[in-house]
Amino acid sequence: MLGTGLEAFGPLLAGIAVNDAVAGHTHRVAELAALLGALAVVQFGAEFTRRFFAGKLALAVQHGLRTAVFASVQRYDGVKQDELRTGQVVSRANSDLQQIQIMLGMLPIPIGVSAQFAVSVVAMLWLSPPLTLVTLTVVPALAFTAARSRVRLVPATRAAQAQAATIAEHVEETVTGVRVVKGFGQEDAETGRMAKAARALFARRVVVARLQAGATAVMSALPAAGQVGVLALGGWLALRGSIDIGTFLTFAGYLTLLAGPARLLANFTVTAQQARAASERVHELIDAKPDITDHPDATDLPDGPLELELREVTFG
Repeated sequence: MLGTGLEAFGPLLAGIAVNDAVAGHTHRVAELAALLGALAVVQFGAEFTRRFFAGKLALAVQHGLRTAVFASVQRYDGVKQDELRTGQVVSRANSDLQQIQIMLGMLPIPIGVSAQFAVSVVAMLWLSPPLTLVTLTVVPALAFTAARSRVRLVPATRAAQAQAATIAEHVEETVTGVRVVKGFGQEDAETGRMAKAARALFARRVVVARLQAGATAVMSALPAAGQVGVLALGGWLALRGSIDIGTFLTFAGYLTLLAGPARLLANFTVTAQQARAASERVHELIDAKPDITDHPDATDLPDGPLELELREVTFG
């Protein structure tokens, strides 16, 4: 976060150097270059630290959730264990948790983009409030696009993950009972069932891909549209003499600096929405309670060998 915030000072220093050059002064060029080099070193250290700890956090959360899923399954009573499908558990403990890990591994992106955006906005407001307001016009549009995509993407992702779990369940049952399938000559029937389920999964994945493509494309195009407005207004103000050349080039540098992180943030938004759907599916297992529970006054079993004695038991 610190390194990304310092990175936003780069265009400002470059603008100062340009203004000095236009005024015929070059005595601060060496100092500005050394300062840019120091900022690059600090940025490297901060970026490494953020990404390392984000990856470690993602792995730790995935490990904790997988352990919680296993412990929850162990608490189920006999009825729930009979109703539980192995494929569903495997799918949620692997593919869904993998989606959560990917999202947590990308946490440095919103943190870094937020810090970079905050420093850039402060610097731009100091240089030219009108140009800054034009730059910020795309922020509400980005928020609206993200909110709208979440409404449609989360249910579509849940449906696709559920269908993937259905396929995993079918594969597990077929492989476990392969002798029964072959004994009754049902190979073609099972293959047909798998093909039908795979086609349904393909259709659901295509819907998710279409929603992802639309949201990502819109959120990536909006900053470019903002660049057009800022460059047009900034060029007009520079020609009138309202702002100097260094300020105009500084804004152009900030627009270039923020364009790449904006696309990364768009990708993270889509990934986070998918991870939300996966998290809901995982916690359906973790939060499930057994129907048969211990009596509130039940006592713990004593240590050592135990025996069960039945008296006056009849069958009918």
